[in-house]
Amino acid sequence: MLTLTGIFFGLQNMDEAMMLRILSRLNRVVCIWRLLVDQVMVLETMTPLDFLDFRSHLSPASGFQSLQFRLIENKLGLREVNRVTYNKEHYQTVFRDEGSCNLLKQSESEDSLLDLIEKWLERTPGLEPTQFNFWNKYRASVNQMLLDEEQEAEDFSDEDTKKIVLGDVSRQRVTVSYLTKHFKGL
Repeated sequence: MLTLTGIFFGLQNMDEAMMLRILSRLNRVVCIWRLLVDQVMVLETMTPLDFLDFRSHLSPASGFQSLQFRLIENKLGLREVNRVTYNKEHYQTVFRDEGSCNLLKQSESEDSLLDLIEKWLERTPGLEPTQFNFWNKYRASVNQMLLDEEQEAEDFSDEDTKKIVLGDVSRQRVTVSYLTKHFKGL
């Protein structure tokens, strides 16, 4: 699904009628990720001993040792600097066969879904007379939204509510700053 969606976004002249198919597939990917996250939440309810009993039934595989999981991470755009190490080693060290290593290297060298969507947004006609810069527009739009929220909060008569809303805005600024700083081309 991710590969097909990436192909659609990679087309120079994409038929906009394909957007419904793309959104449908991306929504499916989101549902799958929710299931994965929910599984982690179940594991978090286990004591370490319960987990070890459970873990022995999965031997020798884990999420860190799943080729498909690593390929999905690469296709979504997880960069090397943001990876969690496994046993203080590069994530590829658990894959010994040449086929898996080649697939991982290829997935790292290809444009990720994030890269393709960013390029597609930059190609969107009519937005700018020259080259459209999605991240600058996004940053300006979010900053304006946060300024508006701050101004609304200042009008609150209840100091506790004002403090909560201003704290939320402050945390949102940190999140937006992190996101826009860590994406390519910013």
